[in-house]
Amino acid sequence: LLRTPLPLRQPLFRQLLSVIKIETAMASRAIRLAAAGFVAVAASEAATATTSTMPTPFPDAQSFLDNVTEYCYKHNFTNMDSVEAKSIYSMTHGRDNAMFWCYDLKHCSIFKPPDNARSACPHSQEGTCSRGYDLLQTPPNADCSTPRIMYIHGGSWLGFSPWSQSYVIHTSKIAEAANAVILSIDYPLYGAISNETGEYIGNAQNILNFAVEAWKWLATHGPNGTSCGAGEAPMLIAGDSSGGGSAMTALLALHQMEDVIKPSGAFFESPWLNLASDTGTYYSNNFATWPNRKFAVNNPTIGSIIGDLMFEDPDDASPNVGNPFGEVIINQKNALMYCGCLKGWPHGFAHASPPLPPTCNGSCGTDNRTENQLKHW
Repeated sequence: LLRTPLPLRQPLFRQLLSVIKIETAMASRAIRLAAAGFVAVAASEAATATTSTMPTPFPDAQSFLDNVTEYCYKHNFTNMDSVEAKSIYSMTHGRDNAMFWCYDLKHCSIFKPPDNARSACPHSQEGTCSRGYDLLQTPPNADCSTPRIMYIHGGSWLGFSPWSQSYVIHTSKIAEAANAVILSIDYPLYGAISNETGEYIGNAQNILNFAVEAWKWLATHGPNGTSCGAGEAPMLIAGDSSGGGSAMTALLALHQMEDVIKPSGAFFESPWLNLASDTGTYYSNNFATWPNRKFAVNNPTIGSIIGDLMFEDPDDASPNVGNPFGEVIINQKNALMYCGCLKGWPHGFAHASPPLPPTCNGSCGTDNRTENQLKHW
């Protein structure tokens, strides 16, 4: 688009500029609402909804919104993840088949997050507390026939937990809207060390193993962790971003396994499915401005702003034009870490670095094609 002649580009960029502030805020919510079953309601009610009271950053912005997004915006769903669902009971649970882990075994302390936790570890023990507990959320009047969902959080396999970054709030809203029991798992992140074996386990294969064991437990447990018969309730798997990629991996693996309850369904929120990050939207959705940020913001009829503010390279608010290739390279290095094929931590992470295996260990594919593709890039 940036190579399109300026006169042809202006109308499109005016449209993009008008909706970017709304779309970036609403895109993830629209997916979440779809997962929770809201879209059918939203679509039907939006058909007769009026638009006169909808606030917009630009006077003509609402003309570019689809009916569902407009409905959600009007009903203030943009703030849906700011307050935990009051009807949902949240509890921390340690499965008997869980894989507990830590970043530093020499200084690791046993810590079970409280039921109302907002992080996996106390701030004073960040990186030195034992992890691997689950967050279990139950709607009122649930029983063994209530649907169950295993949720895998995002964070590039590098950070976060079921309790952080508003995940506890988000999953409580899914539990409430879908009337389902939610099991959010605190799987081993990059750099994780097994409490039992002392080995590094923060890679794709061990994340899959962790998810499968959690799934097996959920198949025989329902509200608040009570024992239930296998197959008594529909079971779904879900996740967002990198967790969405791991959820898809688990979904495919479970369908190939014997003697496990097969998922009744699945939903994914912006899942990371292409580790090479080289398909078209990884470039077109990258944040960029033309000819620079300051000019584009102050001259919306001439300058250009495109993409998602979450994916910006460089990310230091400099006036430089966005560099999609730089962002893709960051993603690919992240993917190599996930596959266990790259030593070192990205900027901002201070935990001890896992040892680099002599060759890729095939954790992202038994024939190493994924790892080889990433190394080529």
